[in-house]
Amino acid sequence: MLGRGLARGFSNPERAARHIPRFLAPFKQPGGYANLLDHILALDARHTVQRSGRLGTLGIPVGLAWGDADPFQPWATAERRKRDTPGAVLERIAGISHDSPTDAPAQVAKAIMAHLGRSPSR
Repeated sequence: MLGRGLARGFSNPERAARHIPRFLAPFKQPGGYANLLDHILALDARHTVQRSGRLGTLGIPVGLAWGDADPFQPWATAERRKRDTPGAVLERIAGISHDSPTDAPAQVAKAIMAHLGRSPSR
């Protein structure tokens, strides 16, 4: 059941099949069930929302790379983050779900490199 829920975060079923067992393995060890419950209870989008409001105060260029097929934090959330972050650039990663760095590493790397190419040198 947990594996099916995690699979929703992937657009690529092969990557999901390879990475989800690795993610769940530590929770199968002694004490793992309690750790899993702690992990699940800590999943709270309010923390992300609170911190994301401060992105514009960092004094550095902000780039957001977002999968537009994310069922947990949909594209409208990405657009709101961009709107709420002065000067932010939003890169749409088409057809990719929530766990985008694992699901589509090449597309995420491309978005990061594009952002770095736009960012002024320090």
